[in-house]
Amino acid sequence: MTDKKILSHLGKVSHDKALKKTREEFLKYKSKMIENSFPPVEKHFLKAVKEIEKLH
Repeated sequence: MTDKKILSHLGKVSHDKALKKTREEFLKYKSKMIENSFPPVEKHFLKAVKEIEKLH
């Protein structure tokens, strides 16, 4: 390897913040994966339901 220090400080992001961000991003990913697994008819239905919910 080189003689350079890889991490010369403790870091700017705490462990808890990193875990929180990771969980948030995973939930976004998981939600998209679930939505993408539906057939087009179900996607259309879910979109209609969301639009109706906005009206209330």
